[in-house]
Amino acid sequence: MPNLTRSVERAAGVRKLDFDLNTGRGTVSFEPGKSVTPQTLWEAIARSGFTPERIELNGTVYEGPPQATGEEREP
Repeated sequence: MPNLTRSVERAAGVRKLDFDLNTGRGTVSFEPGKSVTPQTLWEAIARSGFTPERIELNGTVYEGPPQATGEEREP
């Protein structure tokens, strides 16, 4: 998972990714005071060669590539 970890951790506002191979789930930690869009996370995962099935961010579930809205969400 080094490519996945590296790709997600390079996204602006992301501090760390913890990924569990057994469950196929990851937890992203954010930099204090930073924000990130679900689209940014989705694209970072896709760049690493994986196809995300869903992203949950601030209680909202995205089960397909999120659309760019120009707004960022607080972590």
